[in-house]
Amino acid sequence: MNEAVILHKSLPYDPLRDLQPVAMFGGRPSVLIAAPDKGYKTVADLVTAVKAKPGELKFASVGAGSGSFFAAERFAAAAGLNVQHVAYPGPVEAINDLASGRMDFFFVPR
Repeated sequence: MNEAVILHKSLPYDPLRDLQPVAMFGGRPSVLIAAPDKGYKTVADLVTAVKAKPGELKFASVGAGSGSFFAAERFAAAAGLNVQHVAYPGPVEAINDLASGRMDFFFVPR
């Protein structure tokens, strides 16, 4: 999934068709963490829960356009998930809400 498609609903070009990658600019690994009390023991458990309640489960990020945002959006697109995005000013706030159960999952930037 191209980031331009995720960030912009309407573009004057098709980034998947009209642009060609030339080189890897960079990469940043992240770790998927899930709310401890919601019963997600595996990634499959999380996917099943999201599909059972489309549009209801929430993921945290450190802002639209951040690495944690793109990791979650790519995960959602690859698995065909409908989730809500909640932006936080930083990872500490996101992890606090995840630990308290207000969020369902978060891709922690490493």
